Amino acid sequence: TPPELLDRYNLALAQGPLMGARRLTLRARAPGLLRVRKVLRWLKFCRLVAEVRREGDDWALEVEGPGAVLSLQKKYGLQLASFLSVVPVLERWELAAEVDAHARRRVMLVLDQRDPLVSPHPSALGHIPPEVATLAQGFEDAEWALDLTPLPRHMGASGLCVPDLTFRHQQTGREVALELFHAWHAGPLARRLAELRSRPDPLLLLGVDRALTRTGEREELEAHPQVVLFNGFPSARKLRERLSKLGEPPPSAAP
Repeated sequence: TPPELLDRYNLALAQGPLMGARRLTLRARAPGLLRVRKVLRWLKFCRLVAEVRREGDDWALEVEGPGAVLSLQKKYGLQLASFLSVVPVLERWELAAEVDAHARRRVMLVLDQRDPLVSPHPSALGHIPPEVATLAQGFEDAEWALDLTPLPRHMGASGLCVPDLTFRHQQTGREVALELFHAWHAGPLARRLAELRSRPDPLLLLGVDRALTRTGEREELEAHPQVVLFNGFPSARKLRERLSKLGEPPPSAAP
Protein backbone atom coordinates (compact mmCIF):
# COMPACT_ATOMS: atom_id res chain seq x y z
CA THR A 1 0.00 0.00 0.00
CA PRO A 2 1.17 3.63 -0.43
CA PRO A 3 1.67 4.16 3.35
CA GLU A 4 3.78 1.00 3.55
CA LEU A 5 5.87 2.12 0.58
CA LEU A 6 6.44 5.47 2.27
CA ASP A 7 7.50 3.71 5.47
CA ARG A 8 10.00 1.57 3.55
CA TYR A 9 11.32 4.65 1.75
CA ASN A 10 11.87 6.56 5.00
CA LEU A 11 13.61 3.57 6.54
CA ALA A 12 15.88 3.17 3.50
CA LEU A 13 16.89 6.84 3.74
CA ALA A 14 18.07 6.25 7.30
CA GLN A 15 19.73 2.91 6.51
CA GLY A 16 21.88 4.23 3.67
CA PRO A 17 24.33 6.31 5.75
CA LEU A 18 24.90 3.38 8.13
CA MET A 19 26.77 1.58 5.36
CA GLY A 20 29.69 3.87 6.18
CA ALA A 21 29.22 4.22 9.94
CA ARG A 22 32.15 3.99 12.32
CA ARG A 23 30.06 3.36 15.40
CA LEU A 24 26.42 3.38 16.45
CA THR A 25 25.02 4.14 19.89
CA LEU A 26 21.45 3.19 20.75
CA ARG A 27 19.66 4.02 23.99
CA ALA A 28 16.25 2.54 24.79
CA ARG A 29 14.27 4.47 27.39
CA ALA A 30 12.56 2.14 29.90
CA PRO A 31 11.48 -0.38 27.25
CA GLY A 32 9.29 -3.40 27.88
CA LEU A 33 11.22 -6.65 28.26
CA LEU A 34 9.65 -8.26 25.19
CA ARG A 35 10.77 -5.33 23.04
CA VAL A 36 14.30 -5.53 24.44
CA ARG A 37 14.50 -9.25 23.74
CA LYS A 38 13.33 -8.71 20.18
CA VAL A 39 15.93 -6.00 19.52
CA LEU A 40 18.71 -8.02 21.13
CA ARG A 41 17.73 -11.04 19.08
CA TRP A 42 18.01 -8.98 15.90
CA LEU A 43 21.37 -7.70 17.10
CA LYS A 44 22.59 -11.29 17.33
CA PHE A 45 20.93 -12.45 14.11
CA CYS A 46 22.70 -9.59 12.30
CA ARG A 47 25.98 -10.83 13.83
CA LEU A 48 27.01 -7.36 14.95
CA VAL A 49 29.87 -6.50 17.29
CA ALA A 50 28.29 -4.75 20.25
CA GLU A 51 28.52 -3.97 23.93
CA VAL A 52 25.23 -4.09 25.83
CA ARG A 53 24.66 -2.34 29.16
CA ARG A 54 21.75 -1.98 31.55
CA GLU A 55 21.57 1.52 33.05
CA GLY A 56 18.70 1.66 35.51
CA ASP A 57 15.51 1.19 33.50
CA ASP A 58 17.30 2.04 30.25
CA TRP A 59 19.33 -0.16 27.91
CA ALA A 60 22.39 1.07 26.01
CA LEU A 61 24.01 -0.57 22.98
CA GLU A 62 27.38 0.41 21.53
CA VAL A 63 27.64 -1.19 18.09
CA GLU A 64 30.74 -1.13 15.93
CA GLY A 65 30.08 0.03 12.39
CA PRO A 66 31.43 -1.30 9.08
CA GLY A 67 34.07 1.43 9.09
CA ALA A 68 35.65 -0.39 12.03
CA VAL A 69 35.45 -3.84 10.40
CA LEU A 70 37.46 -3.18 7.26
CA SER A 71 37.98 -6.78 6.10
CA LEU A 72 34.23 -7.40 5.66
CA GLN A 73 33.02 -3.82 5.38
CA LYS A 74 30.27 -4.20 2.77
CA LYS A 75 28.65 -7.28 4.31
CA TYR A 76 28.83 -5.84 7.80
CA GLY A 77 27.31 -2.57 6.59
CA LEU A 78 24.32 -4.44 5.20
CA GLN A 79 23.89 -6.21 8.53
CA LEU A 80 23.98 -2.93 10.44
CA ALA A 81 21.41 -1.39 8.09
CA SER A 82 19.18 -4.42 8.62
CA PHE A 83 19.42 -3.98 12.39
CA LEU A 84 18.03 -0.44 12.13
CA SER A 85 14.77 -1.87 10.79
CA VAL A 86 13.86 -3.29 14.21
CA VAL A 87 14.89 -0.31 16.36
CA PRO A 88 11.50 1.52 16.11
CA VAL A 89 9.78 -1.28 18.06
CA LEU A 90 11.40 0.22 21.18
CA GLU A 91 8.93 3.16 21.13
CA ARG A 92 11.23 5.50 23.12
CA TRP A 93 14.77 5.47 21.77
CA GLU A 94 17.70 7.61 20.66
CA LEU A 95 20.32 6.63 18.10
CA ALA A 96 23.56 8.35 17.12
CA ALA A 97 25.99 7.11 14.48
CA GLU A 98 29.33 8.51 13.40
CA VAL A 99 29.24 8.33 9.61
CA ASP A 100 31.98 8.75 7.01
CA ALA A 101 30.76 11.45 4.62
CA HIS A 102 32.33 12.79 1.44
CA ALA A 103 35.82 14.30 1.32
CA ARG A 104 36.96 12.28 4.33
CA ARG A 105 34.61 14.12 6.63
CA ARG A 106 32.67 12.52 9.44
CA VAL A 107 29.21 13.60 10.50
CA MET A 108 26.76 12.44 13.15
CA LEU A 109 23.49 10.82 12.14
CA VAL A 110 20.99 11.36 14.96
CA LEU A 111 17.58 9.68 15.07
CA ASP A 112 14.90 9.08 17.69
CA GLN A 113 11.28 7.96 18.04
CA ARG A 114 10.04 11.30 16.69
CA ASP A 115 11.42 10.51 13.23
CA PRO A 116 8.98 8.84 10.78
CA LEU A 117 10.51 5.39 11.03
CA VAL A 118 8.28 2.32 11.22
CA SER A 119 9.57 -1.21 11.73
CA PRO A 120 8.48 -3.71 9.06
CA HIS A 121 8.65 -6.40 11.76
CA PRO A 122 5.56 -5.79 13.90
CA SER A 123 5.08 -9.35 15.17
CA ALA A 124 6.16 -10.22 18.67
CA LEU A 125 9.05 -12.45 17.67
CA GLY A 126 9.98 -11.08 14.27
CA HIS A 127 12.12 -12.67 11.56
CA ILE A 128 14.02 -15.90 12.19
CA PRO A 129 17.07 -16.44 9.94
CA PRO A 130 16.95 -19.67 7.90
CA GLU A 131 19.97 -21.19 9.65
CA VAL A 132 18.36 -20.67 13.06
CA ALA A 133 15.05 -22.09 11.87
CA THR A 134 16.86 -25.15 10.50
CA LEU A 135 18.62 -25.69 13.82
CA ALA A 136 15.34 -25.35 15.72
CA GLN A 137 13.65 -27.88 13.45
CA GLY A 138 16.54 -30.31 13.59
CA PHE A 139 17.13 -30.03 17.31
CA GLU A 140 14.82 -32.82 18.37
CA ASP A 141 16.27 -33.75 21.71
CA ALA A 142 14.18 -35.19 24.51
CA GLU A 143 16.59 -33.82 27.10
CA TRP A 144 16.93 -30.20 25.99
CA ALA A 145 14.47 -27.46 24.99
CA LEU A 146 15.65 -24.66 22.69
CA ASP A 147 14.87 -21.01 23.51
CA LEU A 148 15.30 -18.54 20.62
CA THR A 149 14.80 -15.42 22.76
CA PRO A 150 17.22 -15.74 25.68
CA LEU A 151 17.72 -13.06 28.27
CA PRO A 152 21.12 -11.38 28.72
CA ARG A 153 23.35 -12.80 31.43
CA HIS A 154 25.91 -11.06 33.60
CA MET A 155 29.58 -11.51 32.76
CA GLY A 156 32.46 -10.18 34.80
CA ALA A 157 31.97 -7.30 37.18
CA SER A 158 29.47 -5.26 35.16
CA GLY A 159 29.26 -6.61 31.62
CA LEU A 160 26.35 -8.36 29.92
CA CYS A 161 26.51 -11.32 27.58
CA VAL A 162 23.74 -11.57 24.98
CA PRO A 163 23.41 -15.27 24.07
CA ASP A 164 22.20 -16.30 20.64
CA LEU A 165 20.33 -19.31 22.02
CA THR A 166 19.59 -20.94 25.36
CA PHE A 167 19.13 -24.66 26.02
CA ARG A 168 17.08 -25.75 29.02
CA HIS A 169 17.48 -29.26 30.44
CA GLN A 170 14.02 -30.80 30.71
CA GLN A 171 14.62 -32.70 33.94
CA THR A 172 17.01 -30.53 35.95
CA GLY A 173 15.96 -27.11 34.63
CA ARG A 174 19.60 -26.14 34.07
CA GLU A 175 20.09 -23.53 31.36
CA VAL A 176 23.08 -23.46 29.03
CA ALA A 177 23.60 -20.35 26.92
CA LEU A 178 25.24 -20.34 23.49
CA GLU A 179 27.05 -17.23 22.25
CA LEU A 180 28.22 -17.23 18.63
CA PHE A 181 31.35 -15.55 17.29
CA HIS A 182 31.60 -14.99 13.55
CA ALA A 183 34.38 -13.92 11.19
CA TRP A 184 34.60 -10.31 12.43
CA HIS A 185 34.33 -11.11 16.16
CA ALA A 186 38.03 -11.60 16.96
CA GLY A 187 38.09 -8.87 19.61
CA PRO A 188 34.89 -9.95 21.40
CA LEU A 189 36.03 -13.59 21.39
CA ALA A 190 39.36 -12.73 22.98
CA ARG A 191 37.58 -10.69 25.66
CA ARG A 192 35.07 -13.45 26.38
CA LEU A 193 37.78 -16.11 26.73
CA ALA A 194 39.68 -13.83 29.11
CA GLU A 195 36.51 -13.31 31.17
CA LEU A 196 35.95 -17.05 31.39
CA ARG A 197 39.50 -17.52 32.65
CA SER A 198 39.06 -14.92 35.38
CA ARG A 199 35.39 -15.64 36.22
CA PRO A 200 34.39 -19.15 35.05
CA ASP A 201 30.84 -19.67 33.79
CA PRO A 202 30.42 -23.41 33.07
CA LEU A 203 26.92 -22.90 31.66
CA LEU A 204 28.06 -20.73 28.75
CA LEU A 205 29.08 -22.29 25.44
CA LEU A 206 31.00 -20.35 22.81
CA GLY A 207 30.33 -21.17 19.17
CA VAL A 208 33.31 -20.04 17.07
CA ASP A 209 33.36 -19.82 13.28
CA ARG A 210 36.45 -21.54 11.90
CA ALA A 211 36.96 -18.54 9.61
CA LEU A 212 37.81 -16.57 12.75
CA THR A 213 40.59 -18.91 13.88
CA ARG A 214 44.19 -19.45 12.90
CA THR A 215 45.83 -22.85 12.66
CA GLY A 216 47.52 -22.77 16.07
CA GLU A 217 44.51 -21.24 17.79
CA ARG A 218 42.15 -23.75 16.21
CA GLU A 219 43.70 -26.69 18.01
CA GLU A 220 43.57 -24.86 21.33
CA LEU A 221 39.93 -23.88 20.83
CA GLU A 222 39.02 -27.40 19.70
CA ALA A 223 40.24 -28.69 23.05
CA HIS A 224 38.42 -26.02 25.07
CA PRO A 225 35.52 -27.65 26.98
CA GLN A 226 33.19 -24.70 26.33
CA VAL A 227 33.95 -24.06 22.66
CA VAL A 228 32.13 -25.49 19.64
CA LEU A 229 33.82 -24.78 16.29
CA PHE A 230 31.60 -24.50 13.22
CA ASN A 231 31.52 -23.61 9.55
CA GLY A 232 28.74 -21.13 8.82
CA PHE A 233 26.50 -22.20 11.71
CA PRO A 234 26.72 -24.85 14.48
CA SER A 235 25.11 -28.20 13.76
CA ALA A 236 22.54 -29.81 16.03
CA ARG A 237 24.76 -32.89 16.32
CA LYS A 238 27.76 -30.99 17.67
CA LEU A 239 25.62 -29.03 20.08
CA ARG A 240 23.98 -32.18 21.42
CA GLU A 241 27.40 -33.75 21.94
CA ARG A 242 28.58 -30.77 23.95
CA LEU A 243 25.33 -30.44 25.89
CA SER A 244 25.37 -34.11 26.83
CA LYS A 245 28.43 -33.37 28.96
CA LEU A 246 26.58 -30.59 30.77
CA GLY A 247 23.22 -32.21 31.37
CA GLU A 248 24.11 -33.85 34.65
CA PRO A 249 24.07 -31.62 37.73
CA PRO A 250 27.41 -31.20 39.47
CA PRO A 251 28.20 -33.91 42.04
CA SER A 252 27.28 -33.04 45.60
CA ALA A 253 30.04 -32.51 48.10
CA ALA A 254 31.04 -35.48 50.21
CA PRO A 255 29.68 -35.37 53.78
